[in-house]
Amino acid sequence: MGIYDTITRPLDPGRSDKKITYEKSMDRERSVYQYLSSIADATGYDRLDLMKAAHIESSFGADMGDQNNDKYGLMQSGHDTAGKYGVDRYDMANFYGAEVRARTKSKNSDKDLWYQANTVEEANNMGIEKGLLEYMTWQQGRNGMAKVINIATDKDRDGVSFSSGSLSGNLGSTREHLINNMALRDKKHAKELRKLSDHELANQWIALTKEKWETAGSEIEFKDDYYEVPE
Repeated sequence: MGIYDTITRPLDPGRSDKKITYEKSMDRERSVYQYLSSIADATGYDRLDLMKAAHIESSFGADMGDQNNDKYGLMQSGHDTAGKYGVDRYDMANFYGAEVRARTKSKNSDKDLWYQANTVEEANNMGIEKGLLEYMTWQQGRNGMAKVINIATDKDRDGVSFSSGSLSGNLGSTREHLINNMALRDKKHAKELRKLSDHELANQWIALTKEKWETAGSEIEFKDDYYEVPE
C-alpha cells in the first residue's frame, strides 16, 4: 500500500471517528517513515537528516499543503524545484539529498557568495552541523544562506552589494524570506520581526531553526522505537 493509499483510504463506518483518525494517522506516519528510510538507503543520504527535514517541512506528511499552492508535499517543494527533476512535488524527497548537496558544494570561485562567505566553516563554528546546514540551504537557497551566515557572524568582507555578486552585510530579499519563515502568517509577529536589524534577525532565525532541528531529531528517535526500518 502506497502513501497516497494509506492517507486516503475509506473510513470504516463501524468504528468511532476518533479511533479511525488515530489509526489513519499511525498508518500514514508508518508509511512515510518506511518510505523515507527506503529513499535514504537507495540514495545514500543520511536517514535521520532526511527524516528531520520532512518532520519540520510537513510534520511527517500530516501537513503537506494544498496542491494548488506552490509549496507542497513532504518537503514543501515548489514547481521549479520539482520541474528540475521532472517529478511530482510530492516525490521530491527522492531528490532532497542531491539538491542540498548541489546547493552546498564549494565552487572555489571569488564570484561565488557561498565561497566568499566561507559558509561551511563559519556555520561549523556556529555549531551548525552538516545536515542542518543542508536543510537551511534547502529553505533559503545557496546565496541566501551565504548571506545569513555572513550577517550572523557580522563580517562585512568587501562593502559591495550582493546584487553585484559580493558580500556587504545586507540580507536583501532574504530578510523577508526569514521573516515569513519565522512568523508563519502571524502578521503581528512579522511586524515585530521587521523591527530587528539584519544581524539580529539572522541569528534569531538560526537559533529557531536549530531548535526545530533538535526537536525533530528527538521525535525521530521516538519513532525508531515503533517503526521498523525496511531491510
